[in-house]
Amino acid sequence: MDDSTLQAIERACGLLYATQSPDDRFQAESTLAYHFPTFADYTFTTVPNASPTTPTSPADVVVRCQILLERSSFPYAQLFAANHLKSLILSQFTYFSNAQKLELNSFVLNYLSRRSGLENIISTQLIQLYSIVCKMGWFDSDDFQNVMNDVSPFLQSTVEHQIIGVQILGNLVQEMNSSSNSTKNLSKHRKTAVNFRDNQLLPIFKISITMLSQLLMTQPSSPKDQVGQLKLREATLVLMKSCLTFDFIGTNPDESSEDVGSNQIPNAWKGTISDPSFLQSLFGAYKSFPPPLSSQVMECLAIVMSTRRSLFSDDEKANFLTWSMQVTHDILHYFIKLNDPGNYHEFCRLLVRLKTVNQLGEIIEKPNYNEWIDKIASFTIKSFHSMTSENCQSIQYLLTFWSKMAGSVTTTSRAKLAQYERLEQIASQLVQAFINSRMSDLDANNDEDEVFDADGSLLNTLESLAVIVRLKYDSISAYIKSVFDSLAGQYEDILKRPAEASAPARLLIEAKFTWCVYLIGASVGERTPYQTTDEQDVIDGDLTSKVLQLLNVNHTFIMQNGQSYANEKLIIAFLFFFQQFRKSYIGDQASRATKVYVALSEVLGINDQYMVLNIIVQTLGNNLKYCWSNETIISQSLQLFNDLVTGYMSVKQMRRSEMAQFILNHHTSEYFPFLDVQSNFKHRALYYTALCKLLNGGEEQSDLEFLNFMRPFTLKLEELCQITDIQTLRQPNVGAALEGIFRDLRGFLAASLVKKQYALFFEWFLPYIGIVGMGLKAHFNNRVGNALLKFVNELVQNRAQRLNFDITSADGILLFRETSKILHVYSQLLKNAPAVSGNQLWSDRYKGITTCLNILRWSLAGQYVNFGVFALYNDQALVVALNVVSEMVLQIPMKDIMAYSKLCSAYFSFIDVFSSKQMMEISDLDPNFLLYILRSCGEGLRSVETLISTLSCNTIDYIVTFLFKQSQLEKRRVHYLIRRFQEMPQIIPFLLSRLMEVILTDDPQNQWSLSRPLLVLALLSPEYFEYYTQTLVHFQVPERQEFLRKCFASLMDGIEQSVASKNREKFTQQLLRFRRELNSEQVIVLVPKELQMNPDS
Repeated sequence: MDDSTLQAIERACGLLYATQSPDDRFQAESTLAYHFPTFADYTFTTVPNASPTTPTSPADVVVRCQILLERSSFPYAQLFAANHLKSLILSQFTYFSNAQKLELNSFVLNYLSRRSGLENIISTQLIQLYSIVCKMGWFDSDDFQNVMNDVSPFLQSTVEHQIIGVQILGNLVQEMNSSSNSTKNLSKHRKTAVNFRDNQLLPIFKISITMLSQLLMTQPSSPKDQVGQLKLREATLVLMKSCLTFDFIGTNPDESSEDVGSNQIPNAWKGTISDPSFLQSLFGAYKSFPPPLSSQVMECLAIVMSTRRSLFSDDEKANFLTWSMQVTHDILHYFIKLNDPGNYHEFCRLLVRLKTVNQLGEIIEKPNYNEWIDKIASFTIKSFHSMTSENCQSIQYLLTFWSKMAGSVTTTSRAKLAQYERLEQIASQLVQAFINSRMSDLDANNDEDEVFDADGSLLNTLESLAVIVRLKYDSISAYIKSVFDSLAGQYEDILKRPAEASAPARLLIEAKFTWCVYLIGASVGERTPYQTTDEQDVIDGDLTSKVLQLLNVNHTFIMQNGQSYANEKLIIAFLFFFQQFRKSYIGDQASRATKVYVALSEVLGINDQYMVLNIIVQTLGNNLKYCWSNETIISQSLQLFNDLVTGYMSVKQMRRSEMAQFILNHHTSEYFPFLDVQSNFKHRALYYTALCKLLNGGEEQSDLEFLNFMRPFTLKLEELCQITDIQTLRQPNVGAALEGIFRDLRGFLAASLVKKQYALFFEWFLPYIGIVGMGLKAHFNNRVGNALLKFVNELVQNRAQRLNFDITSADGILLFRETSKILHVYSQLLKNAPAVSGNQLWSDRYKGITTCLNILRWSLAGQYVNFGVFALYNDQALVVALNVVSEMVLQIPMKDIMAYSKLCSAYFSFIDVFSSKQMMEISDLDPNFLLYILRSCGEGLRSVETLISTLSCNTIDYIVTFLFKQSQLEKRRVHYLIRRFQEMPQIIPFLLSRLMEVILTDDPQNQWSLSRPLLVLALLSPEYFEYYTQTLVHFQVPERQEFLRKCFASLMDGIEQSVASKNREKFTQQLLRFRRELNSEQVIVLVPKELQMNPDS
């Protein structure tokens, strides 16, 4: 490499990493691809390999990268060389001999040893390269396992070298623990990881312990030494954590989860983990290291404390738990570094892991238990009173700890030890402290918007609190009631004053009530059937009566003073309470003998589920009536309404409710004005889904009931049918009426899952179906048009076989004829629409086409239409539907099909259904559409979405299997598909090439699906398949040609000229074996350009 070449490479490296110009970047990639090819498909994402280039083999490229590292001092050039070496090793590992791999590792170690002051990112890449080579060659030679010998010189040298040595070990541990980068074969990865775990991991862990002990005794003498010591401390802690979090048993746990359970430390580690000097060093490091290093030490402490209990004998287990409790006690007693947010957060996580591993009975038996639990309780209470948005997650960990403690207490265990009584007392103190802290924050006018977010941390907080509350339910509920009664007294006094003047005080009390209602709801919802006592059910009833009394008072106040005085957060809290009460006491599984109605009967005269349901439905009705402008309340009210009518028993009881009957008889916007609010339109479908379930929830729905319910729609539709002027239909009020009606009907239809229900609806709606076409002409490219199309999409779906028409009925044919007309109308409108681009493409063009594709797909797949009738009676409905959809599809560029996920899914689902049978039954198909389908399948095979790739495989398989079977028959009349393929001879080679490309260059998850069309294509064109395999083999580096030739020979060994199931399964098994052999040898296959066919060529 001469100086001019080196300068050109350095300039290209600078442009590669620093330029923002696509042209400059492409030029840089082209230059570097010429000098440093990877001998894979692409050296970069946009630059295919130039052939031939100056390096003639991967070994030549390695030498060039080493020369670049040695001669260049330019950081970007060094970074490129390190990155490129890593990419080359990952893609061509099996090409290199063991000697070449070991030589590369020696070069990396020597380079790191000699080059001081390297940028951190460069040294990291080189360290990763060393780790990858070690892992991938682990079983190739014992020399790859001599990691300790390689790293030992670094650890015995200067601080800078020690940092590198520790980083090498840390990265090696992480690489051995990762299955994503270097080893695609999971079994090989696990075999390597297990061998590394058994022979290398413990010595490496001991090195981290030794380094930690030395660091504790070392005091830096200068600022430079201090910086080095900090880096060495950080590297040591990273190494220690990597060792402790190693996937010892192959379960690959998610570290972000707090339910990871115990740490599965191997038996051989027992002496090291339980060594008092190690434990003392770890605790000493926490005390002496500054943040954020101290929080990393706390993480290691948490992992050590969660060591599996089965590792120790009973005495050792007791001693280890005693030490863990003593450490946490000392941290709390002396408040060691807990002012730092990182330390504070990790300590809260540590408590959760400590309880997760250890049983409550063992914790309670420890002599220092009382003092330990008191310290944690005091710490928790202080945390409650200092709760902010910053430490909210940390406090959630504390609540999780206490909920785990409380959840471990059983009725039997409470009677055994007095220590359980102490835990119950603490539970009472914690809940009181939490309530008081929330009340104090509200008094201080703190913003509670984030805390009252029911979709965020609030639900997690309530879930943990509820477990704590039910531990000492009698005393804690008594305190909650006392707070509730105190607030009720204040509330009663405030409501006597003028509403406007008392607003601030009233809102404050209502905010406090909101917390109480949430807490009561969570406590009631935590009830466990068949495990709770009658006394607890009585308490639930007592608390429920408080909430219902408050609901009644609040509703009366709002009715007297106007809806503007409604408190959104309090109303949402009431809805949350009803959801929780429903889970525990309403529904098919609820016990009729429960004691919850004892207190409810005494206070409110409520004796059973029906009466509670009546109150809930009344509340929901009021919300829908009077909170019409609040989308959050409307949404959650409708969700609760739908949940209630989904249960078999609850919906039967709800139908008896006066409010339920009122809603069924007066469900329009005249009585429920939320239906006319634009922001609530998206909830209208759910509203009518719930109403349909309620209407059909009786013993048997009569036709008269259905027609009475639909009467408002009948009147509106008849009125709309009288409008023949498009301009009138385009008026805003008419458009809103159209959108609302068809959103409502779509929701109603979605719940009509029984044949009789659907038949009633279809018979009623058929006379008005023409309004859909008229509405589309007026609103085809806006939200009204989308609502119309989505209704048709629901109308044609054969959910639960509801469209199973009688043999004497022509309804299926009538439905498809109307569907065809609607598709034709939309297609004509689309033709005449102005061109759109950019962000408008989806909303104005592709959204409607997506729905049309779904409509025709459901129509073809529903099996409720005999499509042969149309051709027999010369009815053009099917031909028209297929033609208009093909015209719409042909307007879409292929890249847009793949770019818009919903459009992509709808399109490939449609061609999957269409090609399965209907394509073969029709007399002809537009050749451009057929070519488009096949080209799109070729693109779909490359999709990262497995579903799209599988649908593409299915489509190809249906078509080519039909061709193969037809080719075996001697018919006078040649099927049009055979003629089309004869006119396009390039299609079969294109599809075969694309399938082979995906199988060879990717690691697809749907190899079974890929094998089905591949076999048939190989049988249809054996000459091209033979040409393809031979060309591919000759294009590889010489060392791999014989291996690939044998693999291809075994792929077709014993395969017959047949598409019988037995032959297909045999080919599939051989293809799977073919892929396993490529993976096991880590072969990257390079596909030459002449085999990457274009279907138009």
